[in-house]
Parts: sequence; C-alpha cells; structure tokens
Amino acid sequence: MKIFKIFPLLLISFWASNQLLAQNIYNLDKITDVELSFKDENWQVLLEQLKLNGKERLEADLVVNGVRYKSVGVRYKGNSSFYNTRSKGLEKLPFNIKTDFKIKDQKIEGKYNRLKLSNVFADPSFIREVLAYEIAGTYTYAPKANFARLTINGRDFGLYTNTQSINDEFLQDHFGESDGAFLKCDKADKKINSSSKCGKSYFSSLKYLGPDSTCYYNYYELKSKQGWNPFIELCKIITAKPDEIENILDVDKTLWMHAYNFVLVNLDSYGGRLCHNYYLYQSKSGQFTPLIWDLNLAFGVFKFPGGGPKLNNKEIVELSLFTHYKDQNKDFPLITNLLSNNLYRNIYLDHVHTILQEYFESGLYYEKALSIHNSIQSAVESDPMKLYSEDLFQKNLDTTVVIEDFGPILGIKELMEQRTDYLLSKPYMNIDRPVISDNSLSVNGSEYEFNVKSENSKLVYLVYREIETDPFKRIEMDGDKGVFQASLDCKKGTQYYFIASNGKAVGHFPLRASYEFLTVD
Repeated sequence: MKIFKIFPLLLISFWASNQLLAQNIYNLDKITDVELSFKDENWQVLLEQLKLNGKERLEADLVVNGVRYKSVGVRYKGNSSFYNTRSKGLEKLPFNIKTDFKIKDQKIEGKYNRLKLSNVFADPSFIREVLAYEIAGTYTYAPKANFARLTINGRDFGLYTNTQSINDEFLQDHFGESDGAFLKCDKADKKINSSSKCGKSYFSSLKYLGPDSTCYYNYYELKSKQGWNPFIELCKIITAKPDEIENILDVDKTLWMHAYNFVLVNLDSYGGRLCHNYYLYQSKSGQFTPLIWDLNLAFGVFKFPGGGPKLNNKEIVELSLFTHYKDQNKDFPLITNLLSNNLYRNIYLDHVHTILQEYFESGLYYEKALSIHNSIQSAVESDPMKLYSEDLFQKNLDTTVVIEDFGPILGIKELMEQRTDYLLSKPYMNIDRPVISDNSLSVNGSEYEFNVKSENSKLVYLVYREIETDPFKRIEMDGDKGVFQASLDCKKGTQYYFIASNGKAVGHFPLRASYEFLTVD
C-alpha cells in the first residue's frame, strides 16, 4: 500500500478566480489610464439622451494604458449612481465602454471587451467597491476590480473604480464554458406587461411565478440565447421542492454568497429590500451558480434589509445573520428554504466563521483597506470632479461621515470592528467547532482510501467530483473515535474536500471549500 500525505498549503487546488494570473487593467497595484475621444463636442447631451431612451451607444476612440482601440461604443450606466449624480448637475457619471462595438474581436489585452467605470457614488471612503471585490474573490467567483483615471477629449474626469464585467469572458475564466443559461437578476428598466396568471414576485427573489416565461421578464434579463425553461425549473424547485435543490443549484456557493453579504452588511443584494444585484449561470453540471455583483454599497451604505424602515447605525452593526430565515411571506426563498436545512445552516455559519476569522478578527481587511487608501490618495487629491471631499475620504475609512441624501455613512473600520465583536459574541459562533487535525490519501489496488482525523466529530463527509465540470457529491465516511475512512474507485485529478460535523456545527477542510479543494495526485 502506497501512502500519500496531504500537505494542504501545497496541494489546495486554486480553481479560484483570485489565483488566476492578474491582468494589467485590473492590477490593484496600479491605476489604469483610460482616455476617451468623441468626435461630437456635445457628447454629454447625446449620451444622456441615449441613456434616457435605451441602451444604444455613442462611438468614440479609446486609449487604455497607451494602447489605442478604434470605434468603441460608450454609454452611461447605473441607476442611482447616474440619476442622483445627474440631478445635482455633476458631470462625473458612470460609463460602460464596449470595445467590439464596430470592430469585431477588438479586446483590451486580447481578452476584455468591456470597461465598466463607476463614479464612487455614495462612498466617501472611495474604496468600498474595490475592497469588497478583493474580499469576495477569496471565497467565490467574483470580478476583479481596481481604479482608473479617466480623461475625455483631453479633460480630466478623475478617479473611477474599474470593475471586470460578468460576461462570456468571465464565464470562460471560471467555468471553462459560456454557452449555458445565463441571467442577470435585476429589475428591468422598463416594465413589461406579463400574464394575469403570474404569481406575485418580490423583485429577483427566485420565487416561482408560473410556467410562462413572461412572468419573469420584469426582474430577470436572459443574457444567453436560451435558458428560460431551466431557470423556471430552478425557481419551482427553490420555492416548492427545496429537498431537490442540489440537483439544480450550487448550494455551497450560494451559502458563501449569503455569508459574505451578511458579514459585510452588503444589503444592496439578494438579502436586501431590492433583492437583486447578482447573476446566475447554469454550467454543464446542470447546476446554477450565483455570481455576486455591484458591491459599491457594501459595508453598511445601503440600509434596507426588507420592506421596513431604514436601519440606524446600531441596527446595521447588529444585523442578524438570519435575516429572512423565518420570513412568513417567504419572499426570500433562497434564504428561507436553504437555512431551514440543518446541514446547510451549519455550513453557512462555518463560512461566516471563516470570513470573520480570516479577514476581520485578524485585521487583514484593514491592512488591505489602508493599502488601497494610501495607493489612491494622491489621485483623490487631484481629482477635479470627485463627488466627495478629500476630508471625507480621509475620515470615512475609520469613522462615520455624513453625506447628502444618504445621511451618516459608517466608517469601514468602525463598522467592522463592532460587527466582528458582535457576531463573535453570539452563541452560534461559540459552539465547539469540529476540526480536521490530519488527513491522508493512500492507494489500495484500484481504489483510493481517504483518511481523516477529527476527534470532536460524530461524522465526516467526503465531498468529491471526478470531473471539474460535474457537481460535487457528498458521502458519509466510515469511522468513530475520531478516525474516519472512505474508499473510492476514482481517477487521478479527482477534486475533494471534507465536512466534519458534531451535530451542532460543522468544520471544513480546506476552510474555503468548495471554492478551494484538494486534488488526487
């Protein structure tokens, strides 16, 4: 029998997005230079008209980090970030730039056909969106983001956040494919009349509204050529058959999304009043995966968890991890029905514990936040069109400031120090968590034997898949007295991780599973 000892820090397989080779335009260590040149001197008026009347684009030339791209298409983007800023007569509006607008296959760095530049709306710290994506990319598929300095027709428009688009290129990066059902889950710009037989929707909550696809048009945008039928089936199972949910939903990545949103008080998301700002992609596995999006109001800026009043600062700090868990109206089935399952609920809490431990209890989030803050300080100082003053920029990393229309905005450090202490004081965060102290892999004939030591566990699951495009399967390992074993007739390259349970809590190995995992090698 040949024994292979598993060294987790060496053999964790990074299918994760944040471990891919960094691209220059999203390199967090530098500010990307973006120059736009419009032929029309009244380009601002034309872009406003296009924004108000649809999604058509205005042609321009583009230079990114010194490389020229001809005949790109430009439009304004966003809702609050556009309309609120425009209503005040301010010129710093958010942009969506399409590089293959007229020239097929014209892509930045041979890969990216979109630039999405946001105007740092409602964020006096200037860093929330970039910091939030940096943290999200540790645990789930998330866009890369950094900052860009924008010049238009030779005029300095200052500092923007520069966020990778969730499109075919993004899907290829993370799924190795892009031809599955793909939907943006957000309210439509213009209301579309649907059948009178449709059920009542709560925004993009994935409630089942009936078999007619028109019932979903107001809250979901189909980005792929087809996909309404599997999407409607997803809604039906989430709403009425949650016991079958693993057949059609990547439950673990959904639980990571919920854990992330509630730890960071990112309520401009599925868990907030508007129940939106995510994408869904159905891979060859048959499972849909939620993809987190639009994090500019993370860290407590958006203050509405549901239909009730706006939260005050104390309520933001003490926002329950179980918001919507026992919602009587069942408007949030992706939370209510998942957390009603004891195993899923414990996995969710372990993911919360991991995020708190790795980023917030350790202070790593603040190290990253301070590094980002310092790296853009001179660019913020010289930004002639910034929406918020340099004084607010200096203060809001740490402390509360007040801005028009939003009122008090908690400092990132102020919020997360208090929230971390609050969450870690809760009884469910202080249960004796199972720990996998050792594991090994051995070969016995045609089978691999997986061995685990976890003294405070009643059972351990081996979670595995032989092909990376397949869904993970979960089997209970044999054993007692802290030693567990399972045998599989599987092939080299099989990906796997472990979940240990003592009945009251679970522990993962690796901690970031299923986003990171081990590989039979």
